[in-house]
Amino acid sequence: MLIALRRRMKSSSHRNGNILPLSALFIVIFMVLTALVVDIGMISVTNGRLQSAADVSALSAMQTVAHRMKYHDGSHSDD
Repeated sequence: MLIALRRRMKSSSHRNGNILPLSALFIVIFMVLTALVVDIGMISVTNGRLQSAADVSALSAMQTVAHRMKYHDGSHSDD
């Protein structure tokens, strides 16, 4: 019984320092994943803003063309 206890203590002393490298590894992995989530979020927000700008630009161009066609074809009256 005493010999088994000594063997167990001896074998467990080899594993005492493993928590520090594992903790460091998990912290690095967590930081990388957090940065990836933030980057994907920023891409999504930027995509939405660019789409809104393109929509506004297209609507403005359509209104300008329609306005110019209205005055160009002579059918406009100032009544």
